[in-house]
Amino acid sequence: MVRVAQLGLLDTIPKELLWDEAPVAEHIWDANRMFVSRDVPAVQRRRVQVQLITGMISGARALGATMLLGLLPTPVQRLATRVGLVLEDAGPTMDFAGVAHRCFTINLSSKMH
Repeated sequence: MVRVAQLGLLDTIPKELLWDEAPVAEHIWDANRMFVSRDVPAVQRRRVQVQLITGMISGARALGATMLLGLLPTPVQRLATRVGLVLEDAGPTMDFAGVAHRCFTINLSSKMH
């Protein structure tokens, strides 16, 4: 999705998501759309978010991914730290529907078990 947005093919997402051109390779996965509805109670939402993140990481590793790239809400950095991940900033902070977002990369190769 990030590369498609950079090419100007998504009207609702700006082209300037990343400081550089989005990397495209079989071992790089797009980690977008990992959101939980605000209708889910906050206590459950956190557990669901952790399950989404750990499930994405597990599936990506199992299929050979070494990097995730995603446009995510900036508060996800705190949650990622709780599950042992380091998110690296890959682009500027932008506002989507009143929520700060930015592109992050997660290097999985150093975290393979």
